[in-house]
Amino acid sequence: MVLFTLALIAPQKALAQSSHLKRIEASAYKEKIVLSWTTPAGFSCQDVHIELGTDSANLKRVGTIFGICGDTTEQHYSFIIDVPFLNQTNYLRVELGGVGFSQTISVLVIAAKKSVIIVPHPANSSTQFYFDNPFRKRVEINFYTTKGELLARTNTSLQVIDLVDLNLPNGQFIYEVIREEETPIRGLIVVSNL
Repeated sequence: MVLFTLALIAPQKALAQSSHLKRIEASAYKEKIVLSWTTPAGFSCQDVHIELGTDSANLKRVGTIFGICGDTTEQHYSFIIDVPFLNQTNYLRVELGGVGFSQTISVLVIAAKKSVIIVPHPANSSTQFYFDNPFRKRVEINFYTTKGELLARTNTSLQVIDLVDLNLPNGQFIYEVIREEETPIRGLIVVSNL
């Protein structure tokens, strides 16, 4: 999150299994992705290449863990991707030497420093409203009509809210995020089928 102290305001995970792996998992946290996987016993001689992309078809190699022969037990690995694609879904897989590729998994990385990220937008029943709150202070979020009438108010110490919980009608609205001792963040949101 180039923009935000915590890259993923609400940590997200993707978990999958592959015939060549016992487990592969990705989590987004603080502007990074942590990719973890477990190989079966006897697999550690193979180099493992990590691939990343913005879609599941065009992945580029971002790292390698070199194999060490001789292990006879399953092995657990982790790899940190320092520069993921922000405010979008990141697709990942590992190339398992001559064995082939793991299943492709994905993780959404959200970044919002002194701003608000609304995913997806226009807002619908699955929309989440992300904002910067790295110290988990109380935040007040207000939604107004374009005429300035208060529609909804919520308070939280988190960094994300689910818009479906606010029961906003369809239309265009002004949001306001108020944090102690900081300038409020205001913007426009479009709600459709919430």
